[in-house]
Amino acid sequence: MSQDTEVDMKEVELNELEPEKQPMNAAVGAAGGEKNGLVKIKVAEDDAEAEAGAKFTGLSKEELLKVAGSPGWVRTRWVLLLLFWLGWLGMLAGAVVIIVRAPRCRELPVQRWWHKGALYRVGDLQAFLGPDANAGGVAGLKKHLDYLSTLKVKGLVLGPVHENRKDEINETNLKQIDPTLGTSDDFESLLTAAKKKSIHIILDLTPNYHGQNPWFLPSQADTVATKMKEALSFW
Repeated sequence: MSQDTEVDMKEVELNELEPEKQPMNAAVGAAGGEKNGLVKIKVAEDDAEAEAGAKFTGLSKEELLKVAGSPGWVRTRWVLLLLFWLGWLGMLAGAVVIIVRAPRCRELPVQRWWHKGALYRVGDLQAFLGPDANAGGVAGLKKHLDYLSTLKVKGLVLGPVHENRKDEINETNLKQIDPTLGTSDDFESLLTAAKKKSIHIILDLTPNYHGQNPWFLPSQADTVATKMKEALSFW
């Protein structure tokens, strides 16, 4: 190989190495923009592009006050205020109409004495018989009226306490107190004491309470009905 050939080979190698040594932005040249080292920065070319990129921040206080006093906005505010009060008055009028036209509440039913307290049933007055043979069940019950009054009892259901022989309709007297329970005077005394304490006395007039059939036999229904009517009138 001659010297000329070797020189040409070296020049070719140098030409191939030179592009690798050049900076990355060398090929761009001066095709617009400014260079900051090796980083390209794009600058707005004119004022129109800069204004387009600016953000809208709204009106200032002075501008708002100026616009708020304009006739258009004043009328708008008055219209909105008027609509608000008309709506409020309309709702108030509607509420009044609903209240006036609503059905009235029913009156409370009349309270009777049996609605105001308990009823106490005394089925067997024998439980009130004391050591004194003359103190019957009716008299013994009278001694417990104070206690029953503290319990707010408004009525005593007694009995049956009338005379009754087992299954003997002719020996049944619905108008007479059973002698084993007391006398008529004892019963009158009980009624007087109970009335003072606002306690009502209710009599159970089951006719044949000692027998198997409380209302006797069906064939005796007429006699039982007659005795019952007389007892209801008597008591």
